[in-house]
Amino acid sequence: MWRGAGGEGMKLNEHEIQFITFPYSCTMKKILVLLLFTISAAYAQDLQKLDDEYGFRGNKFGTPVATFKNMLFITGTGEVKVFSNRDEDLKFGDVTAQKITYEFYKTKFYKYNVTIKGIDNRKGFLAWFQSQYGKGTFGGRSANKYAWMGKKVVAHYHETPTGAILEVSSMEFEDRIDKDKDKVQE
Repeated sequence: MWRGAGGEGMKLNEHEIQFITFPYSCTMKKILVLLLFTISAAYAQDLQKLDDEYGFRGNKFGTPVATFKNMLFITGTGEVKVFSNRDEDLKFGDVTAQKITYEFYKTKFYKYNVTIKGIDNRKGFLAWFQSQYGKGTFGGRSANKYAWMGKKVVAHYHETPTGAILEVSSMEFEDRIDKDKDKVQE
């Protein structure tokens, strides 16, 4: 028995019941689509922040190494060189990183790496990074791995037995490096 707007009882056949429930089903679909759109928009905004920064702590990817202050050469042969900043602030929220390195390709900044030591620190660091750039895409159960892929920047986080490593790089430079490697192999 279905009650109409005036409260009167009405008997409905199967076809009429389907007609009445169809708008409800359609509304649920709209709610689900809206919810998914909202989640996607929030995720895209977090990735947009990563793309907008396009670098690290005010240093844009593509910036020449000569413009960086207090850099210490660590390693590198050929076109890729790795440096650290002698005066680096290693704090990320409540977590202190073990080290931060900057990578340069043909003297241009294209990647930074954050090394975290300790299981508690890696949990805190991942929570901090996710609060800044979104949850990321979970990529592996054997070792917790996450990825964030914007339009210009890609970030990879993976846990190690003693901590974690975050690598953030310019997709343009990563593509350029791959193309240059392909040219050398030809």
